[in-house]
Amino acid sequence: MERSLESKAIGAMPIVNRFISRLKLDQRIDEAVGGVLSGRGRKAEVAHGRVLCVAIRNLVVSRLPLYRFQDWVAGYVPQQLGLTLDESGLFYDDRVGRSLDWFYEVNRGSFVTSVVVDMVQEFHLDLSQIHCDTTSITFFGEYLSAAPGWESPFIITHGPNKDHREDLKQLVFSLCVTRDGAIPVQHQVFDGNTTDDNIHIETWNTLRSIVGHTNFIYVAD
Repeated sequence: MERSLESKAIGAMPIVNRFISRLKLDQRIDEAVGGVLSGRGRKAEVAHGRVLCVAIRNLVVSRLPLYRFQDWVAGYVPQQLGLTLDESGLFYDDRVGRSLDWFYEVNRGSFVTSVVVDMVQEFHLDLSQIHCDTTSITFFGEYLSAAPGWESPFIITHGPNKDHREDLKQLVFSLCVTRDGAIPVQHQVFDGNTTDDNIHIETWNTLRSIVGHTNFIYVAD
C-alpha cells in the first residue's frame, strides 16, 4: 500500500482565531453584507464573513496579494482558516474580490465603530489616553480618474508629503491607538491634500463616540 505525506501549516492561527471568535467578526460581516445584499446576487458558495475573515488572517500573518490567496489557503489546515476541506478548494482572488465589493457597500464607519466599542468592553481596554498620527500613502502614476468629480470617497492628489516626495500624488492615513498596548481604535483615510490640522475635530468626535465621554487625553501633533 502506497503512503503519502501531506504537510499543512497551523502557525499563529489558533491565537488569531481566538480574537476573531471573541469579536464574532465572521457573524458581524455576514450580517452587515446581508443588509446590503437584500436579495441581490446569488448565494455565495462560501459566506462573505468567512471569506473576509480569511483575508483578515492573511493580513495578520502574511499580507500576500489576492492572486496568491489560493496557494496560501492550500498550505494551511482548512479548519484553522474557518473553512471545510471542500471550501478551501474554492478560494481564488475573484472570490475574495467579490466579497470585498459587497463589503464596500456596507456603512463601514458604523461597522468599525461597533467592532471597536465591543472590543474595548471584551478586552477591558484603557481609553484614558489615545495617540493619533498621520502618514502619507504615496502613489506612482497619474490617477486621472481620481480627479474631483469622480465617484470616489477619496481624491488621490498632491499634498504635503511626509516622505518629502512632493512630485507624487498621495492619500493621507490617520491612525489612533491606545496608550494601553498601542491597540488601534480608529482610522480614517483623507484626500491627499488634507493637512493634519483639518482632521482633528472629526477624529476627536469619532473617539468621543467610542469612549462614550470626553474625559480622556488626546495626543496628536
